[in-house]
Amino acid sequence: ITDFMRSSPIKKKATICTPLLPVPMAKQYFLTSLHYPENFRWGVDNIWTHAKPEELLPGIHHLLETMPPHPSFIHFEYWAGRGRKRKDMAYSVEDDFFMSALAAWDDPKDDERYTKAVTEGMRLLEPYATGTQLADENLNHRTSKFLSEENLLKVDKIRNTWDADGLFHEWHSRPIN
Repeated sequence: ITDFMRSSPIKKKATICTPLLPVPMAKQYFLTSLHYPENFRWGVDNIWTHAKPEELLPGIHHLLETMPPHPSFIHFEYWAGRGRKRKDMAYSVEDDFFMSALAAWDDPKDDERYTKAVTEGMRLLEPYATGTQLADENLNHRTSKFLSEENLLKVDKIRNTWDADGLFHEWHSRPIN
C-alpha cells in the first residue's frame, strides 16, 4: 500500500499527506467514533468492486443527491482483495475496492426516505459489485453475496450435519451465489 500511496497519480491533489505511523487502538476507536455522532439514525449499505471510477460515478452522484447532509458520508477504501485466497475466511468475498454509503438523520419521519436513498444508490452500483461486506450492509433491503460459492456449500454441509432439524435460523437474507 505504501508504494501505491507514494506513486498515486492523485497524490498531488491531496490537501495533506501524512506518513504511516503507529496509532494505539484506543486512539483508533476515538478517531473512528468522530464519524458516527450519537443521536442519529443510520442507513447503510456497501459493495465490493473492481469497477472503474467512471462506471461508479452515476451511482455515487445518486447517493450524493439523495442522502441527507453531514454527518452522512461515502466511504471508499482501496483493499486489493481480488484474487487473494485466505484460508478458511468465513465471509469470503473481497475485491480491490470497498465502498459504503452511510446516511445519518435525526427525524424518525425520514427513516423510509433515507433508507431508500442508500438502498437505491447501491442498487445502481450492483452491476459493478462482486458482493458485500458484513459490516455496513443492509441485507434487510438489498440481498448481496458475502460468501464464496465454495464457502456457502461448506456452511450448508455443516448446517445439514449439525442442525438437520433447522433449530437455528439461517441469516434472514441468504446470499445470492
